[in-house]
Amino acid sequence: MRVFLLGNQELRSDEAFSYLFARMPTAAIIPALVAEGDLHSPFHYLMLHGWMALSGDGEFAMRFISVLPSLLLLPLAFQMGRLVDSRRLGVLAAFCLAISHLLIWLSQDVRNQYMLTLFFSMLATVILVWKLAEGGRGSAALPGWRRKLCWLAYALAAALAVYSHYYGLFILAAHGLYLGWPRNGRFPRLGVWLLAAAAAALLFLLWAITVTGSLLAAGQLSDP
Repeated sequence: MRVFLLGNQELRSDEAFSYLFARMPTAAIIPALVAEGDLHSPFHYLMLHGWMALSGDGEFAMRFISVLPSLLLLPLAFQMGRLVDSRRLGVLAAFCLAISHLLIWLSQDVRNQYMLTLFFSMLATVILVWKLAEGGRGSAALPGWRRKLCWLAYALAAALAVYSHYYGLFILAAHGLYLGWPRNGRFPRLGVWLLAAAAAALLFLLWAITVTGSLLAAGQLSDP
């Protein structure tokens, strides 16, 4: 369903915008985005640039970079359902995502930041839920260095979710609210989650500092 007629339609306006930036030399992409005052991070454009070098710049080839994270999202959805309840729920979750009209549409869009933020947000959520699981299904029996490595993996996935699209922040905020909710028994894990979230914020801080002045000068943040 995701590759059906994938290259049939010409690039729409936003897709063409991505193409024009991604075809620039690597070193020129970030300065051009800053000068343009573009609101999005460079992650999407840099990935598309590298992908075009491998696959070419046809419509099918450029859109296929969105198909891949859309497909990888399905096994993550299965793991999420399995960890929360059962394999049956995992299969149902993966099936619903597989036939979702919206996700199929997004997976056929050159602007792959939407699928990327869904993939990395789901990855971070699966890591978090797996760490909170109890007994043999969880990570309690892992050595200390492996538990720390899991939190580092969570921080990296969280940072990439926000680098993909800033709305990934809302999913990470939901993680914090869940851990900090007094009645669900997860509050002791809030401290280590805050450290992981701080690590993710530091990974994102460099781009935030770089682009803030340009966004303000371009008036991107002036309209409520």
